[in-house]
Amino acid sequence: MFNKYISLILTLAFITLLKGQSASAEDQVIINGDAGGRLVQAAMYPQYVLFLKGGTTADQKANWVDKEYWASLDILEGEHKGKSVLFTLHPPRRGVTQPQWCYSGGGSKYVGRGITCLNEGTNKELRFKADIQWAVDAPDVFKDRDFAEYPNLPGKGGVEDLLDKVRFVISLD
Repeated sequence: MFNKYISLILTLAFITLLKGQSASAEDQVIINGDAGGRLVQAAMYPQYVLFLKGGTTADQKANWVDKEYWASLDILEGEHKGKSVLFTLHPPRRGVTQPQWCYSGGGSKYVGRGITCLNEGTNKELRFKADIQWAVDAPDVFKDRDFAEYPNLPGKGGVEDLLDKVRFVISLD
């Protein structure tokens, strides 16, 4: 009888552990982007716009950010491989969807107009408006990353400066 209770307790502990692991995966949105995305300074620091393209971006819906979320842009390839950039995403504002699908023209060369979102074109990109944050302010979920900080950001913040392959992780907590 004692062995049955031990087995029951161990089974319940194991199920609880499994539920805890699956819940943590559900608390994040992970978007993989191919090389060619951009991190552009939108106005004065810390306001930036992140354009993601390729990878799993096509699976993402527009206009779902409903509040300020913490996010990390993790650089997977290239000169800044292993670095991350810490953000808070802008909550929606009147007439502004977040994120938003945008287009730029010109095939593989960006010929859009800065951070302007074009209604049609040849390059479909997922655009997030965000504020860059300091590494010391990172929530616990992102404490394990090596953050690049202003002014040493991947992509250098210019319209023509492209990012390498990235992973954008958004914490929904």
